[in-house]
Amino acid sequence: MDKVCAVVVTYNRLNLLKKTIDALKAQSYVPLDILVVNNGSTDDTLLWLNTVDSIQIITQENSGGAGGFYTGIKYATESGLYNYVWIMDDDVIPNSNALENLLSVYHGIGTTIGFVCSRVLSECGDAMNMPQIDLRQQQNSYPDWAVHLDKGLVKVVSATFVSVLFSCTVAREVGLPIKEFFIWGDDTEYTLRISKIYPCYLVGNSIVKHLRKSSSDLSLEKETNPNRIRMYSYSYRNILYLSRKGYFPRKDAFICYLSCMKTILSLVFHFQFNKAFIVFIAALKSLFFNPIIRGVE
Repeated sequence: MDKVCAVVVTYNRLNLLKKTIDALKAQSYVPLDILVVNNGSTDDTLLWLNTVDSIQIITQENSGGAGGFYTGIKYATESGLYNYVWIMDDDVIPNSNALENLLSVYHGIGTTIGFVCSRVLSECGDAMNMPQIDLRQQQNSYPDWAVHLDKGLVKVVSATFVSVLFSCTVAREVGLPIKEFFIWGDDTEYTLRISKIYPCYLVGNSIVKHLRKSSSDLSLEKETNPNRIRMYSYSYRNILYLSRKGYFPRKDAFICYLSCMKTILSLVFHFQFNKAFIVFIAALKSLFFNPIIRGVE
């Protein structure tokens, strides 16, 4: 049977991490190893991890979610022990058959697949972390996102790292996530990189719960946590980098830049000068941000 490495990146969220590990150990698909990348947690995370049986641990300095997934995927693919990598944050609770249903797609389509991702719900059952549907036109000028809808699959081009599965073969071909992203946008870049080569799918019967405090889209305008406000600099820098590098269609890239300028003006108009300055500096940094995409050794 195919062997899977579940990569979980964690930082100072021990109570949530425990729930994620319990859910992974309860998966119906058995050939599953669990790798936790501990991003330098300063709480009791490492102490607890050292007491847990049957998991692997990598502890490193905090390099954000991007750096954590970079390390986890690098280990899983370079070890030669696994056929697939399944990645998620430390606040994701997969249903017991989530992995089994993801893997079944690979054996039911008969073509090379880039990645598959789960349907993500909040604790209240609201949809969240929705992947971007593949609306690229085919020869007849229509998109074919519904080509496997009878199998409960929707063709997508990008997804967040909240339960994404791909083969180690694909990872060796496309390389590793860009760790310099630190946080936000690394998942979009990586999944877009994969979907440029292979078809990718949202799997309707693979369900996970995302225990994020809010199920709404992230919004700098509404954010009140000072620490998170600072982090939005990465979000704007990274998304503008993707626009500049041609990851999006030209029209969408233009809209992205326009949206950024509108955000700055709106923040200034509402006297949120600190937030406006963060977006402005992020936009400048995006012009000189040129990270390297590293391959798998």
